[in-house]
Amino acid sequence: MKQLGNRLRSLRESIGLSQAKFADVIGST
Repeated sequence: MKQLGNRLRSLRESIGLSQAKFADVIGST
C-alpha cells in the first residue's frame, strides 16, 4: 500500500512537471 502511494505521488509529480514544461513551451511561443 505504501509502495502504491509512493508510485502515485511520483507519477503525479512527473505529470505536474510535464504540464509545467508544456506551459513554458506555450508561453515561449
